[in-house]
Amino acid sequence: MRWNLSAAHVGDCSLYVSYDYNLAGEAKRNMKFFKIGFWSECKDYNNQDLKVMLPDWVPAGRAVFRWDWVALHVFPTLEVYTQCSDAEIVGSANSLLPQQVPSYVIPGIYPVDGNSGVFRHPWITWPEPETFVTGMPCACFDSQLNGCPLLTDVNGPGYIHVETMSNCDEGVIVVPSPVAEPTLAPEPTNAPVVEPTTVPVDIVCPEPTVGQVKGKGNKLKKIPDFCTCHEECLKNPSSVLFNYSAKKKQCVCVRKAKFKKGKLRAKKKKDFVYASLV
Repeated sequence: MRWNLSAAHVGDCSLYVSYDYNLAGEAKRNMKFFKIGFWSECKDYNNQDLKVMLPDWVPAGRAVFRWDWVALHVFPTLEVYTQCSDAEIVGSANSLLPQQVPSYVIPGIYPVDGNSGVFRHPWITWPEPETFVTGMPCACFDSQLNGCPLLTDVNGPGYIHVETMSNCDEGVIVVPSPVAEPTLAPEPTNAPVVEPTTVPVDIVCPEPTVGQVKGKGNKLKKIPDFCTCHEECLKNPSSVLFNYSAKKKQCVCVRKAKFKKGKLRAKKKKDFVYASLV
């Protein structure tokens, strides 16, 4: 699996499986998923090929993989990015039925913003940075695969409770690369096989926050829109945030933003919006 983030923000990402492939339209919001992977700080794995280990209890049949990324760069606002991919999973002797794996609807399961305390504040550094992770545990609670042990602290501030299984006695299979390497003595296996998939992440324009960030930066004029301002400021590696005024068609790439007690300082100006570049 691979994600190509045009703006590698702070935040965590997860991988889920659903068998509600036949839902359409608004009904897709009611698809039930279970988690099989978690990666803290997606940006650290940007533009890299990751091998996903599938547990051999994964049900056989047509399925949908969901990858999501909760970006924290405009804290307390949460930006959730999602990509899905269809797949056909070939079962093993240990495969469960879909209805035997606890699953849940994802829309509404996350808090609406970071003020809940469930998500870490990425910019707090004193007296020490917040480093806990947030999310639902993997379907098999004691799984050792794909970063699942990061989400087993039931008393942690970021733990979101859902029903899980345990003592799954997992066998595993690596999702194959598009070109498999030959082996001299292959051993037969009944583990499930999933078609290789790449999760595409298009270049995304961040969601704007109303206001104007205080700090030093470069001012650009005659910028037609917010997303163009975003693209222009990305060209400057020293910029960390940007302000934009549609009324003035003015863009400011902020190099050094001002903070007070760990919180970003921003003026309440209706004709300005801002977003982070990191």
